[in-house]
Amino acid sequence: MLWFLIIKIRSTLRRIGTGDNAILLWFIAIIFMDTILYGLLFYNWEYGTNPNVNSPLDFIWYSFITMTTIGYGDIYPITSLGRIVTIPFTLISLTCFGGVISILGAKLMVRHERRMKGLTKLNVDGHVILVDCSEDARKKEIIARIIESLRQDWETESWPIVIVAQGYEQLPDPLPDFSNVYFCQGSVTTELPYNRANISAAKVAIILSRSSQDAQVDDAISLAALQVIKYLNPRIEARAECANLEHEPLFKAAGCEAVINMRALESHIMAKSVVDPDTAPVILQMLNPGVGNTLHTIRQTNLEGVTFGSIETALEEDKEKIMTIGISKYSQKQQLLNPDDETLIEMKDRLIVLAKKRPKWKGKEGMEHHILEKLQEEE
Repeated sequence: MLWFLIIKIRSTLRRIGTGDNAILLWFIAIIFMDTILYGLLFYNWEYGTNPNVNSPLDFIWYSFITMTTIGYGDIYPITSLGRIVTIPFTLISLTCFGGVISILGAKLMVRHERRMKGLTKLNVDGHVILVDCSEDARKKEIIARIIESLRQDWETESWPIVIVAQGYEQLPDPLPDFSNVYFCQGSVTTELPYNRANISAAKVAIILSRSSQDAQVDDAISLAALQVIKYLNPRIEARAECANLEHEPLFKAAGCEAVINMRALESHIMAKSVVDPDTAPVILQMLNPGVGNTLHTIRQTNLEGVTFGSIETALEEDKEKIMTIGISKYSQKQQLLNPDDETLIEMKDRLIVLAKKRPKWKGKEGMEHHILEKLQEEE
């Protein structure tokens, strides 16, 4: 029976071939066969003579303790034959056990290294994909600030973030300091890194421009990345940095929900600060969740047919917590700041509010329930 088992194991290992996996299985098979053979001999010679060997469980315990070099000393051979056979078993099992540990350790190291270099398939969902179109790590500080801002908002603080870039050999400092942040290496205009990032399960994609001196090329690369992303996941919400305002319609036509032109934003802030020097720090505060009051947009409201003025009145007592400053009109594709009080909330419109933290909107304790209650009281 034992010889038949050995032959079956040998034939199986021969079919596996060579390589680390085959060596690992060889080590395990040798340990298994060595343990069975040693067990039969040890039990046959020690049972009835050794007072510490009362059942096969005692042998199993002794074999494991000997193999792992722990050696408690509670069980040991007392017969000459038992001691003689223990010597080769210890040498063989220790060698094979050490080999198993070293191969498994090496595999874990390789897996960790491949993960750090962005070469492994990720098992994440509901995540943000941050695409860096630059060919080096110039955008890492911007990426770090984006991640920090997302971590300061209760709605996005737990979302996994996957960085897709071809300019990094591995996740650069200080990005590994953030938890739940992953990296996929590869060309941003090909499918491979996005498939590794499990883009089919992603929520949002943020595309950062290359920021070179050639806005035409920068936007072409960003647009190509956007088209690949939308092809792989048409439901994903995309945000893209645009180098040239004239190209904004191209991004929107490709399905980008928000197009940001950083150069135009910088120039407007600089020009505004000439007469109103406080503008820049106020804008920065409104965009930074960690400092003061921040801009937020409220989605999926049930306030269709309610006027903007009625919402302001209903929130009069909560101005320290939340202040409504505008509406994002879905039908007009534009944002109205400080609109007339008679402006109606329509289907798919979003409220623009200023608050220290993103307000809880849904539920009995949410702002929406509070507003509806106030409106009913006024009626």
